[in-house]
Amino acid sequence: MGVDFFKVLLALPKLIVNIIKTLILLIPKILVALVKFVITFITEIIPIIISFFMNIGVILETIMYYMTNPTKLFSFLISLLLFLPVMFLSIFYYIPMDNNLKLGEFFMYMLINGLYTPLMALAMVFYWFPIRLVIEYLILGFFDKILKGSISSFYYRYLIACENPPDSWHTAPGFHLENKNISRIFAYNMCPQGFKPNGMFCEKMPYFEPAYCTTAHIYRKYEGSETQFNGLYFPGNFKYSNEFLKKSAYKQAEEIEDYKALVGQHHAKCESAHKGKDTLVKSICKGMHGDSDADIKGLCHKQYCAQANEAFCHLFTDSSVENKTVVSSNFLAMMRIMVFVLILIITSVIFNKRRTR
Repeated sequence: MGVDFFKVLLALPKLIVNIIKTLILLIPKILVALVKFVITFITEIIPIIISFFMNIGVILETIMYYMTNPTKLFSFLISLLLFLPVMFLSIFYYIPMDNNLKLGEFFMYMLINGLYTPLMALAMVFYWFPIRLVIEYLILGFFDKILKGSISSFYYRYLIACENPPDSWHTAPGFHLENKNISRIFAYNMCPQGFKPNGMFCEKMPYFEPAYCTTAHIYRKYEGSETQFNGLYFPGNFKYSNEFLKKSAYKQAEEIEDYKALVGQHHAKCESAHKGKDTLVKSICKGMHGDSDADIKGLCHKQYCAQANEAFCHLFTDSSVENKTVVSSNFLAMMRIMVFVLILIITSVIFNKRRTR
């Protein structure tokens, strides 16, 4: 035991020397790593910190926006919950495993074999066989024949029927908002004019949002289903109500920005919903010349010539369209001039009377 102790004592100086040598060799590497960290901290981390503090107002404003709009916060959280699993699956999908499988494929096979197949078997046993085959086909089918189709008519009308006619793109109000007949356990009819779908319910449309897109209006007037229309052809102007004027400048700016965003969304939804009908409606506008309907020409001019320059826009240059759009502004200008002249005359008459006295 004593011999081992003396061996350790004799080896201790050599061990210390080796440790010192190792530390001396590590010093350049530590310095290089430290320099790299400082450079990275200055060039990358500090700009991130500065950017965070510069955008902290935007972050707080966004948080307050979602806190004051619970429905949008809920939709954001749902989107986040849907996005996170997809993101993690896309990250972990390509991790290799044994047997030339990737982690994503492994979970996919496990899901199919361990969950999908048993669920399909349970569906066959507890749904397809007893309900679809026995109850619907054998029992209800038997009584339906006796009652001359009353059961199948009720079943179709209130549980299945949700067809949308092919002309709903110009006859259904709010078609660009996906206002249509749907089937969710029961059949739900589309919302009436002035309302738009919100899930399975209908909510009142904003005062400035039209029920139809301009493209639908053009076709409705062309085929004669819209002789008189009391709604909005285009998005209405923002209303500066008393309640709006009582709000703070921040709230006023927020409402105006929301209005602009909703108007932009309306145009984008109209363009997307009626993209397949664009050629048809353009052909209608192209045929509007001479003594054609001025309302259709005005809508065509607004849709295709006000912010764009389609090949047929030259047809409207000397037509009643531009005259119609200019008449209102010219009339207002003339009225203002007449009022101004009238005020001058009255003022001069009063001044002359006082002067003669």
